[in-house]
Amino acid sequence: MYDIMHQAAQYVAMAGKSFLPQLPDDSHTNMRWDSTARAMVGRPLDEAKEISVALNFASYSLEFVDTQVDVLASLYLGGSRHDAILFWIQEQADILGFDGDFDFDLHYELPYPAMEMDMVFPEEDSNELELLADLFTHVQDAMNTVIEPIAAAQEIRIWPHHFDIASLIITGVEGNLITSSIGLGMAVPDKMVDDFYLYASAWKRDGVELSNMPILTMGQWKNPDWNGAVLPATELTVPQMLTFYQETIGTLAQLILR
Repeated sequence: MYDIMHQAAQYVAMAGKSFLPQLPDDSHTNMRWDSTARAMVGRPLDEAKEISVALNFASYSLEFVDTQVDVLASLYLGGSRHDAILFWIQEQADILGFDGDFDFDLHYELPYPAMEMDMVFPEEDSNELELLADLFTHVQDAMNTVIEPIAAAQEIRIWPHHFDIASLIITGVEGNLITSSIGLGMAVPDKMVDDFYLYASAWKRDGVELSNMPILTMGQWKNPDWNGAVLPATELTVPQMLTFYQETIGTLAQLILR
């Protein structure tokens, strides 16, 4: 059901777009993964920074939650129409005293047909939702272990456009400009890998080329079309994920810092 949840996550993203100041990197629309609640939680929307919109995988619901991810209001997605969901979000925003209107206006394209007003969300596949929640939890656990000692690592976030969970390690700065970085995360199935997959990639302002790269314990380098490594994720344990991230990040750091 990842395609359904990808679409449902847009409600969380558009709440950020509707009620928060617009940021140039679009980070006002992204989310964090809460492994206890098993939910994607958006940025706080109210002036007190206490209330967010969340997409809960365990209950298959959209929710308004507080800072502890306790539920203030909930709407079960199964059988809900798109127009009814929009009305419910606006209704709850008014009750909670948010300024402005909820505007469901995507500024990017998703790989699915547009969500028409009469679109109805299917009933849940609880087994698949549980597997998806486990996958996000395991990836986040591995990523947290890797980036915790790295001061230049940014927070782990879920980006609604591509539905990837990711962090960025800044490895070079000149003035206020980033000159090199390493990205790591997990992406959804696409043309490169027909599975959820871990990735680590390198970027450098003056270019970076992966050639004669060492064989990885797990995963493979994708070059010349992409400057990074990938590894199918659905069957991995957290220690295996950790091995992939540590090995690839170490190799990429040596490459772009020399």
